[in-house]
Amino acid sequence: MKRYNLYPIFILSILFLSNCASLEQTPIQTANLPSIQTPVAFEIPSPGQYILRSPIDNSLFPVQTSADGQTGSALIPASEASLPEFSLQKVKRLTLLADSFRWDDDGKTTLSLYEGDRLVLQYHYGVIQPPEGVPADRARSSYIHPLKGLDGETLTEDFPKDHYHHRGLYFAWPGVFIDGKQHDMWHIQDIWNRCEKILDKQAGPVYASLTIQNGWCTTDRKVMTELMELKVWHSGEIGQTIDLKFTWTPLEPIQIGPKDYKGYGGLNFRFPAQNRTNTVVANRDGIQPTSDLIRSPWTDFSAQFDNREAASGVTFINHPQNIDPNPGWTIRSSDSYGYIGISWPGKDTFDFAPNNTYTNQYRLWIHRGDRKEGQAEEAVKAYFQTDPFEIR
Repeated sequence: MKRYNLYPIFILSILFLSNCASLEQTPIQTANLPSIQTPVAFEIPSPGQYILRSPIDNSLFPVQTSADGQTGSALIPASEASLPEFSLQKVKRLTLLADSFRWDDDGKTTLSLYEGDRLVLQYHYGVIQPPEGVPADRARSSYIHPLKGLDGETLTEDFPKDHYHHRGLYFAWPGVFIDGKQHDMWHIQDIWNRCEKILDKQAGPVYASLTIQNGWCTTDRKVMTELMELKVWHSGEIGQTIDLKFTWTPLEPIQIGPKDYKGYGGLNFRFPAQNRTNTVVANRDGIQPTSDLIRSPWTDFSAQFDNREAASGVTFINHPQNIDPNPGWTIRSSDSYGYIGISWPGKDTFDFAPNNTYTNQYRLWIHRGDRKEGQAEEAVKAYFQTDPFEIR
């Protein structure tokens, strides 16, 4: 019997199935799973629906098959992470649970992702117009807001009064240079990121995913094709993983870089200014103050959101095989101004050459509690064990 290796790629929680009639079985070998709820990926031996069965207590874990039918993904709890082997079983029927994912599309601007009845996030593929009192040229698209915590707290802010151009979770640079002219994607001036098509949208018992093709457009032409891939794994007791992959294909020479010494630009996350207290930002070197370009592979932002008694937060992780494997971070850690930026290319510039493809990948670990209660460092360790540049 052929044996398949199973390896970790994402952290999350578990789901259970019932009413599954077993057919063929295949051993799946595991090794070095982290001590946290862990997603795993493995080859599917033949088309069909599958579950994983634990050798300890016969617990069942649903398997979600990739769009090409070749890869399966499942979620393994920390209590069983040390097991050397699971049984992959083909089943006649896969019973979906009430808290499976679903996408709702308003048909105009916004895709909403729900896990059961809980809103997880909204992705705005269409243009969102500014509210009253905000300049009209601050209209924006191609970003996530709101992003919700596991208990419904809102973790992002859009159109904040102190920085109207900030917009939830988004990619932007103040310096985008084309033919010697500077365009400002940061402040949404002379260049815009616009959705061209929704390529794929999935919602299953293990994860939900979204693939969108965007275009960077100036006033007279498109200059870049951007592929945005989002994968959200089922939440667990402690946290929920969100994976992001960006692939850029320039149509002409483009240079990105900062407009000032702070090194703004890259992946940006704006936290709400209202009803947030006891903010703590930390990275591999401990608690960090408001600062610019502090290097670390990861940073965690935790606080009490929406006037809640309990803390929650987000761990941001830069993939070790990104263009910059150890970037600087822009940190704003006050209770009145919360912002995290993975600064790339920092104080330097980066040249996109036509007919080449460039990829960066990131992980967000949305957790209950502070960074220790939320097992932030375990989440980081698990991400560094992933198969690079592959979202399954």
